[in-house]
Amino acid sequence: MKARKEFVDYGPGHPHGDHCGICRHFEAPQSCAIVAGRIARLFWCNRFERSGVMAKRGWIAKGIKHPGIEKRRAKEHGVSTHEQLETDSHSSNPTLRARGALGLRFEKGGDLHKARADRRYRRKS
Repeated sequence: MKARKEFVDYGPGHPHGDHCGICRHFEAPQSCAIVAGRIARLFWCNRFERSGVMAKRGWIAKGIKHPGIEKRRAKEHGVSTHEQLETDSHSSNPTLRARGALGLRFEKGGDLHKARADRRYRRKS
């Protein structure tokens, strides 16, 4: 038997970006395996469970094959990690170039770091 919406706090999306559209119980186009009634893709309930790849915590960390390699390379060359990332991001070697560019995006002050901070700030206000 499916639960009624009022018992699962069904409503507009969760502040952390969770919503029915990425829940493992969602059945396209507008239903749910465990909640009764018509389900909006961008709504959320307290029975939410992430589906697929997004369910795995730390998925980006597992995608990095050699953690700490840029710090080691910087130490070997006697420069800061940021300088090493800058040098590598302009390398003719595609692997180093990609690694340097990604490192710059993730380091403090990089565009991914700024975007995350912006989202946190917007949520609190």
